[in-house]
Amino acid sequence: MIGGSLMMHHLLPLAILLLLSIIPTETEVVASVKECNTFFLDKTPPNIPQILEGGNILDQNRYKVICQTFSNTTTFVTLYDTKNKIPVFSAAKYRGRPGGKRPKINWMIEPQLEKPADDDNMRQADNNIIYKHQAVNTDYKPYNQQGFDRGHLFPSSYGSDPTEKSSTFTLTNAVPQKSRFNRVR
Repeated sequence: MIGGSLMMHHLLPLAILLLLSIIPTETEVVASVKECNTFFLDKTPPNIPQILEGGNILDQNRYKVICQTFSNTTTFVTLYDTKNKIPVFSAAKYRGRPGGKRPKINWMIEPQLEKPADDDNMRQADNNIIYKHQAVNTDYKPYNQQGFDRGHLFPSSYGSDPTEKSSTFTLTNAVPQKSRFNRVR
């Protein structure tokens, strides 16, 4: 019995590691563009004067890099402007369009933009909270008077599989877009 107990004691850390590896994560706010550089040509991010130069974010308080991950798969990267509550860019690898339908998924927010120590899983916004650093559903139609839809920077239709398509439904990947342009198929 002592040998079995000792063996279980040694296997417990392995079991915990395996369990943690299957828990899905959604997105992660990171400190450097280098942490998601596989989505850039030659692993080189764009040069955006006064924002992103030589791979360095000049104002770390305003601009945040988000490695957009869904079901344990990082599918694209976004540079997000927390002051204007809009993405500067999203970058992804185009792997071809295999077809498939647009997923039925609710738009989500990035909790780490509000509280850096928060869970790294994207989730639906809490309507009782005022989000200071990101757009929420009430910023888009039918809630706004301007008639703007949520327009994808990395389009869902460019996703090569259901995971990649679903991962695009984060408001950190959305920009205001006139309905008539957004709904043309």
